[in-house]
Amino acid sequence: MDAGPAQAAEVHAAAPAALGQIASIPSAPIPPAVHSSLRPAAPAAGRSIMIADDDRVVRYVVGQMLSRLGYQVECAEDGYKARELFEAGPDSFGLVIIDLTMPGMNGSELISHLRELRPGQQILVTTGHTDSEQVQELLKSGGIEILTKPFNFEDLQAWISQRLG
Repeated sequence: MDAGPAQAAEVHAAAPAALGQIASIPSAPIPPAVHSSLRPAAPAAGRSIMIADDDRVVRYVVGQMLSRLGYQVECAEDGYKARELFEAGPDSFGLVIIDLTMPGMNGSELISHLRELRPGQQILVTTGHTDSEQVQELLKSGGIEILTKPFNFEDLQAWISQRLG
């Protein structure tokens, strides 16, 4: 993303349509209303957010959005990499955003590891399969919230600002 103070940002990548399905958006400018909403109301005070998602486009787009909101962002392409990043600094992440369906170590397994290291960790699970047994079990265990894919930037920004400020 490239944006100056008075110009629109341009996306130069394939981006998920509403972060649910892949759509090609060649050099599509971000509408001014959305672009201006990507400015934080207050600095994020050094809060770090980890994104664990096997979809590189989702990691990139969500990571760019969160960076523009003032957050430090770490990305992991699978559960193993996310666990490694978290173990290196379990107290450094204000939030971990986890895609539930990743190859290798899935989101549920990653959540178990994170809870062992830091029981009070804020976790947001993103999934398009909210009716799955796995999601229902996670909700029963407590301590996580679900953001259903596809979601939009405003929903994610509102969720984060309510919890992290």
